[in-house]
Amino acid sequence: MKWEAWKLLPLFTQILDRTERTEYRYEAPGDYSAVTEEALAGIWVDDAGTTVLLFSEDGCRIVYPELELLGETAYPFRVRDRSSVGYCPELDIDYLQNDFSAPLVYYVSGIDDTHFWSNTQNECFRRLA
Repeated sequence: MKWEAWKLLPLFTQILDRTERTEYRYEAPGDYSAVTEEALAGIWVDDAGTTVLLFSEDGCRIVYPELELLGETAYPFRVRDRSSVGYCPELDIDYLQNDFSAPLVYYVSGIDDTHFWSNTQNECFRRLA
């Protein structure tokens, strides 16, 4: 593991202490229109405690040591409405190409003040702040 990732160990220790690490259980799809860039503003951690997403008007900072992303860069992100074909919104984070051709993708089944979830990917992110 790189030294930079080791420096983040205290952050992940705090995150694990503050989140419930129960296995994600599917939730009913939410109101797709509620999934917006503005609704994502804040700090989110997945239930496994391995990924942190920090959304602001500057972009999305990703702390995901497995991809060697340590939150140093704010990447462009967008929410794509796919409701016209009956699909949930797609959250794209453009961390590679700067043209959204190979983004980090989350299919967001719903969002509220405390969490957003992806039934397709069996994931849930909890809001820390």
